[in-house]
Amino acid sequence: MLIFRSLLVLMLSLAALPSLAASVTGEVRVIDGDTLHVAGQKVRLFGIDAPERDQSCGAEGARWDCGSWATAELAARVEGRRVVCEGAEEDRYGRLLAVCRADGEDINAALVRSGAALAYRKYSGRYVDQEGEAQRSRLGLWSGEMVTPRGASSRRRCARGRRADLRLRHQGQCV
Repeated sequence: MLIFRSLLVLMLSLAALPSLAASVTGEVRVIDGDTLHVAGQKVRLFGIDAPERDQSCGAEGARWDCGSWATAELAARVEGRRVVCEGAEEDRYGRLLAVCRADGEDINAALVRSGAALAYRKYSGRYVDQEGEAQRSRLGLWSGEMVTPRGASSRRRCARGRRADLRLRHQGQCV
């Protein structure tokens, strides 16, 4: 009976372990401020949210192309460097959710710390401290007015009449 219990405990313990992490490294192409194409695999940077490529922000009353800027910030951090992305799961679009490192530096953290992306609290609290640093220093997205990347996506869906965002339409926030 003791052997049976021991085997049962061992099997349950193994079943509770997270799935093996995937690691990709190779040629990198930047898609937008939080998405890469690494060695044929689309990779979404875990725990962060950057503006969409075509998103604009307002800084001190002037509009600026924060989406293209965030994309360029990511490109500058990976260009010519050895990039390794490690993750354990995919998002609903089939992208590997990963923490990526360029020559050992956590790219996700660096983007949030510089104000090029926000901590994506819905999925992780990992980069909240770096976001606080950027916000206190008024860096990047924190330099003026902005609609969060998630808010901008919701407004675009709302404007196209998607049901999931009808609450914004009723609140007069659809622009």
